[in-house]
Amino acid sequence: MRGRYRHTFRRLSILVAVALLGIIFGTLPAYAAVSYTPDGCILSMRIDGAIRIGSIVARSGTCDRDNVYRATVYDNVATNDGYCVRAVMQGIIMAVSCNASGTPFTFTDPDGDRTASTWVCLATSQQICGGPAGGNRNF
Repeated sequence: MRGRYRHTFRRLSILVAVALLGIIFGTLPAYAAVSYTPDGCILSMRIDGAIRIGSIVARSGTCDRDNVYRATVYDNVATNDGYCVRAVMQGIIMAVSCNASGTPFTFTDPDGDRTASTWVCLATSQQICGGPAGGNRNF
């Protein structure tokens, strides 16, 4: 009998944890924390809810005023939530990461003004995104 109760308790604990994650991701707003260079290029950005969800980190060759933004998007809770994280620039999904190894991407600014709206998003039943006001500058 003791093993049966332990199994039932474990199953109930898992269901409660899944329900809480659904409540957390479904109701709490996400926010972005951004690190910039002095002239406003995004070096790193992450989206957080109750926990860190995903991030974008600039790679070498970015922030050199050549109209090209090179970065990697990471899913920081890949093994825990079953969702993927997206890097979105100018409304275009640039890369998707479903693991902590990350997915690199390159964005070339078609306008040549070195400015693009930049978001890191978790795709659930509703999209949860975070990003800076005004986007990247001087990449």
